[in-house]
Order: sequence, then structure tokens, then C-alpha cells
Amino acid sequence: MQPSFYSKKAHDTEGEDWFQAGTNVKYEDSEYSAEVNHMNPYKNRSYSSLSFDFQFMIGGDEVFCCYTVPYTYSEVLAHLEEVRRLHAASRKYSLLTTMVCCLAFKFIRFRSIGKSISGIDMPLLKISN
Repeated sequence: MQPSFYSKKAHDTEGEDWFQAGTNVKYEDSEYSAEVNHMNPYKNRSYSSLSFDFQFMIGGDEVFCCYTVPYTYSEVLAHLEEVRRLHAASRKYSLLTTMVCCLAFKFIRFRSIGKSISGIDMPLLKISN
């Protein structure tokens, strides 16, 4: 999987959005490890590294790089609503605020795992069969 990039100049001149690029992409265990692992104090915390080659296309550009294309909370909610709508249309079954749908032996359950510190609902989508 290639990392994602966003070029300010390409966006301003051509309307280009995030794109995947890079060659010689490698995900590897890093040689670095921390002696303190708060999740498991009996094991050192290990890290991974991502390396790649990237050719900048436009001189003097400001380019952002990330592991995957970032998305907003609103985009997540819209996507989850579309998944809910499609599955509800295929087979309707509702139980209070939890919707359980079945399609091709896959069950989808929409729930909330709670609220963030700022009071925003944190959705959880469970898929199983």
C-alpha cells in the first residue's frame, strides 16, 4: 500500500486531491524499541518504520504525506449512514437503537462505544458472520 500525498500547488492549479504515490515502499520493524511498555511491562515496546521514495513534481510546493487519506468525522458518519441504508434496504431488522442486518451471511451491528471528551458520539461498526 502506497502512502498518500496532497500537493497544495496541484490542488490550487488542477483541483487535484489526495493521491497515492511512492516507490520502494517498505513497512518494517524498526531497530528502535523503548524499555517501557505501559501496555505490557514485561515486554519492550517495539516500533515499525515506513520508508519510500517520492519524486516531487512542482518546485516550491508544500506537500503533505500520510499513511492513508485523512477524512473528517462528518465523512465517517455519512459513510456509515450509507452502509446502514444499503443493508436496511436489503433486509430490515431493527432492535431499539441497534440495527442488525444480514446480507450474504454477514451481520452488521451499529453501536456507539461512548462519547469523546468533547461529547461527540464515537460510532462502532461490528461485522461478523
